[in-house]
Amino acid sequence: MGWKSAAVWGLCLALLCAGVGASDSSANWIKVPEAATAQVIQVEEGTVEAGESLRVTVSVPEAGMYHLFLAYQPLKTSTLSNLVLAEVAGEEVRGRLPLLWEDIPGDVRFDRYGNEIPPGQQLAASDAATYLERYGDHSGAPYAFSLPSGDHVLTLTPEVFGVRFTKVALVPAVTIQPYSSYAEAHSHLPFGTDFVVIEGERYALKNDSFIRGTSVRNAAVEPHDPLVRRINALAHTSFKSVGQKVLYEFEVKNSGRYALAFDYSQPMKAGMPVFRTIEVDGEVVFSELQDVAFPHTGMNAYANLVAGGAEPYYVYLNEGRHTLALKVTAAPIDHLFQRLTEMIGEMNGVTLQIKKLTGRSGDATINVDKNRTWDVLQYLPTILHDISQWQSELLAMYDELRAISGGEPTFANDLLLAAQNLERLKADPRTLPNKITLLGDDASSAAQLLGTLLPTLEDQALSIDRIYIYDGLTELPSATGSLWSRLSTALKEFLYSFSPIMNESGHANTPGRLTVWVNKPAQYVEVLQELCAQDFTARTGIDVAFSIMPKEDKLILANASGTNPDVVVGLSAHYPFDFGVRGLAKNLLEYDDFLQWYGEEYNLESLVPFSFDGGVYAAADTYEFRVLFYRKDILEMLGLEVPQTWDDVRAMMPTLHRNAMNFSIPLSTDREGYKGFQQTTPFVYQNGGDIYASDGMSAALTDPRTTAGLKQMLDLYVVYGLQTNVRSFFNSFRSGVIPLGVSDYATYLQLLTTAPELADLWDIALAPGVMNDEGEILRYQAAVDSATMILANTNMPDEAYAFLKWWLSEETQVNYGNYLQLKYGPDYKWNTANLAAFAQMGLPEKHKEVILTMWKDWQKETPRHVASYMLEREISNLWGYVIRDNKQFMPALDEAQKNSDREMQRKLREFGFIDETGAVIRPYQIGTAAQFEALRAAKEDEE
Repeated sequence: MGWKSAAVWGLCLALLCAGVGASDSSANWIKVPEAATAQVIQVEEGTVEAGESLRVTVSVPEAGMYHLFLAYQPLKTSTLSNLVLAEVAGEEVRGRLPLLWEDIPGDVRFDRYGNEIPPGQQLAASDAATYLERYGDHSGAPYAFSLPSGDHVLTLTPEVFGVRFTKVALVPAVTIQPYSSYAEAHSHLPFGTDFVVIEGERYALKNDSFIRGTSVRNAAVEPHDPLVRRINALAHTSFKSVGQKVLYEFEVKNSGRYALAFDYSQPMKAGMPVFRTIEVDGEVVFSELQDVAFPHTGMNAYANLVAGGAEPYYVYLNEGRHTLALKVTAAPIDHLFQRLTEMIGEMNGVTLQIKKLTGRSGDATINVDKNRTWDVLQYLPTILHDISQWQSELLAMYDELRAISGGEPTFANDLLLAAQNLERLKADPRTLPNKITLLGDDASSAAQLLGTLLPTLEDQALSIDRIYIYDGLTELPSATGSLWSRLSTALKEFLYSFSPIMNESGHANTPGRLTVWVNKPAQYVEVLQELCAQDFTARTGIDVAFSIMPKEDKLILANASGTNPDVVVGLSAHYPFDFGVRGLAKNLLEYDDFLQWYGEEYNLESLVPFSFDGGVYAAADTYEFRVLFYRKDILEMLGLEVPQTWDDVRAMMPTLHRNAMNFSIPLSTDREGYKGFQQTTPFVYQNGGDIYASDGMSAALTDPRTTAGLKQMLDLYVVYGLQTNVRSFFNSFRSGVIPLGVSDYATYLQLLTTAPELADLWDIALAPGVMNDEGEILRYQAAVDSATMILANTNMPDEAYAFLKWWLSEETQVNYGNYLQLKYGPDYKWNTANLAAFAQMGLPEKHKEVILTMWKDWQKETPRHVASYMLEREISNLWGYVIRDNKQFMPALDEAQKNSDREMQRKLREFGFIDETGAVIRPYQIGTAAQFEALRAAKEDEE
């Protein structure tokens, strides 16, 4: 697969030492070869914002294949990958513009327990540079433009954030020589005598901020300490995406020919290697160093790999300083990935054709007449041939992966399962439509199985403990360690586990120590603990002990027994109200400055679910978002526009149904059948209604505006045919059966991380709404997901508030989100409720704009009430009665109103708001954002 030119990849680096002082050499990360320096163009006015274009005239001396060299500076620091669209001579290519990063020199830090913490990251001082590679290509090779001689206009359009281009060049492509030619040319030179060890975590430069070192609990991985964590290897979770590259520097004292060996771990792909291309002093010196295979080792298991195997490849190195770079490439599987992507599209296309033939636009498993037969071949004469062709290709792919790996590629068993589905599907063509879920539109269908395989196929996770530059004969240190060292380390770790510092949570209520329970997975708690030790405790001197809260109900039992924490983080949004009603949570309005600082960075609407009787008993820490997801390709094919209102949605339903498609809203994707406020009340608020009377003493379900909203919600199903049960919006969206719908953060993450075949085919927009009399579209949606709460019986109320204020601050939320991704990779995104912090998170700017607009302008929370559970249940039952049981809307609504009023009266008497006769003893206050804003303004006036 010869990618082009060792010269093209000429890097000229002069670093002080591996991982230290790298910024002095960053200007030489990539260098245009001397033969092409005359083609370098200095760009004087190269600043362009995202979406704008820069045009540069370039000269091609003779017709041929050329790579595009770009040097540039970002207009903002971002952990996101920028994309650029390059067009020259009618040829258009999209590629990444990676930035050049380094660990902050000398930033060696430890937490309170003595564990080493990853250093901070910074952009290298000088321009970033790259040779443009086609986005989505797995070879890691620069794209080659076929250009005629003469002058051409090069157009560059950055797509994610602005860039200042400083240099461009078209560099001729050449083929890299094989090892046989290289070895023959250097056969007269002596072998080297040095034994150089490079630590994998001590890189000098990298082109992705997420690449980092990690602590591996393995006695053979150096440096190792059985009692505390030491950063001792390159993290496999951070070094796995095609195009990533790390560069090391080393010194050779004696010139000669040297072999290369790697102490590595490849834990993720059972039965399949991952690949790296090796550059020495900026060159891929011979073609055998492209796509070097690193076989599977198992989790935290390390092995030695010598480049060339039993007959090592030798690279000649002069005395002095050198560089070695590892770049993630995967050319051997690129064609498989591309073909599988195409095949998924073909399978989904046939699935839609079958559904159109049978008249189904919903779940293909619902109301299937298993006894009915179809003359499928009359309408789809090639379908059996297509299915057989897919099956043959899948089996051939599995055989090809077996040949690459030298064993059974067990990670790709989904290929065999998909082939089995196809075999069952073609057994009887007359019943094929009844078995269409074997092909598409189901989690276990062939198309979905292949879609699930794609991220695994392209994942190239690799950890590096050490790199050896040596004579090829000296025995390498064992990658597994001795039996004695493993036993000794295990014994020390076991004994240390009984130490007080390892059982801190067992002494959570120690006087003077703030106790925090966190309702998040261990990874999130670990990052919060480290960040707190580095910042909050160091700044305030307040000692904090963290514990994972396995179940939220435990909090109630702990409170009853007096073993509850001082603060809870990540508590589900419905719990704080219940604690506040019973006097178990601290009223945050007792702290004079709470509304001032919270209102500066958060939407005060987020306090509504936590308010009761004039108090606020928690503060939102994370948000959910509900936006419109849509398939750009399908809407274009159908000639449909992105809907802005529910009228637009209703107007497009006939077109969707004619094409066996549908629309989805959160009401359809609730598997439990219970429809919560977040799913139902947006329709009420968009129509100007409410679910409570203004005095909080009764329900308002029969208010004309509320009734209109609920009727609109139900008519989407009764009249316009929305699918009542979408088992997985993500799967249906992926297959194209539901090409648009309102969904949430989980769907967003799935599309970003597990659907590479949909890259550039989907987008998000503001959720549809209702146009009011003034012509404004009301798009109200709920947002609050979880909250931080201080318990009322804390012995450290001031310290607890100081922690809450620190935790929810813009600075901490930004640092937490960045550190979470630095430690565990870009898939770990933090959906902070802090609007100022979210604006700085690593998401595409256009997506953040949509999400922030929904949060700032259209967040509408449903207040909790002492009887809100009954209203929530009755509205949910209303949906079931009308949609599932085919009952009339108005009688069911009247019944819901009556039941809600009865329960509200009972609960209001229980809590002392009314007497037995229904007379008001004290008013019931329903908190609103306007009230909180007024309190905030009054506080500011006092000051």
